Amino acid sequence: MRWSDFLHPERVAQTVLKLCAAGLVLVIIGSVLTRALACATLPHAPGLWVLPGLAVLSVVAYLVRERRLNARPRPRNTRGAERTPLLPRTLEEE
Repeated sequence: MRWSDFLHPERVAQTVLKLCAAGLVLVIIGSVLTRALACATLPHAPGLWVLPGLAVLSVVAYLVRERRLNARPRPRNTRGAERTPLLPRTLEEE
């Protein structure tokens, strides 16, 4: 997703849908993890959920990074590219 997607009317709906879906997934995963870790946490160690939370964040960050690295490269702007100069033909060559 790029910021320019919000400027094109045909891509706005798709971009907003992706953002909403990502937010919904994060909320669901967070609530499930909170519920599971609240049941599993010992009463005398309430901060124990931090370690699994960091592990999950690490995995998510790795997946995002790998997806961006393997993404299709953006087309390059070729305006102003250097060209091989052609020398004018002289009368001798003709």
